[in-house]
Amino acid sequence: MDSSISRRRVFHQTFTARVLAASGVVLVALAASSFFSSAPTSAQTWADPASGQYLNDWLYSHGGSRHVQYDMQTGELLLVGEVGHGMDHFSGSGAFWWCSFGGHASSPILSFLMRESTLEYHERPMYYPPGLGLPYTNSGQYSLIRLEPLASQATVVNKANAGTDYPDDYTEIPNGNLEYFLYRQVDGSFNIAVMDDGVAQEIEIGEALGDGSSNRDNGVRIDIAFRAHLPLPAAKFGWTQVLGAHSAAYATEHPTGF
Repeated sequence: MDSSISRRRVFHQTFTARVLAASGVVLVALAASSFFSSAPTSAQTWADPASGQYLNDWLYSHGGSRHVQYDMQTGELLLVGEVGHGMDHFSGSGAFWWCSFGGHASSPILSFLMRESTLEYHERPMYYPPGLGLPYTNSGQYSLIRLEPLASQATVVNKANAGTDYPDDYTEIPNGNLEYFLYRQVDGSFNIAVMDDGVAQEIEIGEALGDGSSNRDNGVRIDIAFRAHLPLPAAKFGWTQVLGAHSAAYATEHPTGF
């Protein structure tokens, strides 16, 4: 980071401002569709792989909704949702902050993308966040994808000797070195997380203690504004085609016991 830029920025923006910023990400993403002659003009829940259209889906939990958009041409996944999503600290498996992101059946499209990406790429170096341990790095038990923050994304921690009232009790920390990821147990619910190591390097003594409980509830909050690059073979998308009398079942790799 440029030395002229302060390591810390006090978080003064309001809830409404963050909502508008997050909404702007969606608008920018949709505006970018003009570069693809075959891009859809409205959200769709199916697409033909040959046309290069988008797949869209939505999740809802904890009072917040999340928009999922996948570009079948480029493999870019965008996740945009609410501001200030509160997280709990977990000390096991390398230590990370986490929170529920959606029920087990809340996004069939995201379930598919996470599972197929894990099966396709889990053996590649750096597929998993550095420091993360078992069982989350077991591809037979968990689907997992790493996330990159969009330009609008903010990560905040509650101040020393403060409560957890958002946004007044929080201060923003740099997110450039933070490791975000989305994970779910096979056929389980969705969870979003950030590794604690990066957070710990950015906070002062007494910060990110949350509500004072053992799991430091709401010690960290994140804006849901992320992207991931998940290019998958076209053959994986047979299920997106319009069905007809001659449709056939598509190949699936079944996890043990399913």
